[in-house]
Amino acid sequence: MDKENLNYFVEFGEHYVHITERQKHYLEMRSVVDRVFAAAALIVLSPLLLVVSVAQKISAPDEPIFFLQKRVGKDAHCFNIIKFRTMKSTAPKNVATGDLESPEIYISKLGRILRDSAALECGPRRNEPHWPPSAGVH
Repeated sequence: MDKENLNYFVEFGEHYVHITERQKHYLEMRSVVDRVFAAAALIVLSPLLLVVSVAQKISAPDEPIFFLQKRVGKDAHCFNIIKFRTMKSTAPKNVATGDLESPEIYISKLGRILRDSAALECGPRRNEPHWPPSAGVH
């Protein structure tokens, strides 16, 4: 059955699942509600984010404020998340902090405060993807 013959469908890779009109409505509303809450959270938290950004730039003027980290999402889709930098840019790349021999020498002053407070952590933390050497991601 191809997707043109279905009234409502949800795509799962190469497969399509027929859904009811009520389920379709729920998925549409859920998407709208998720986006509204995300926008509201961004507006409410923007003063805090601005303070942290300014503090980062003052404490380490030569370091970037943010960095990108790869995460794995729905259906094993990889995406980048923007995070405040808590480590110096001289830290080894693609190595978890816990795997470093002396992680304290790489953590910035503001980074230590952010890590201790966990103020910018939101929800459960998923593991970072572990890429095989043949993937060429590193």
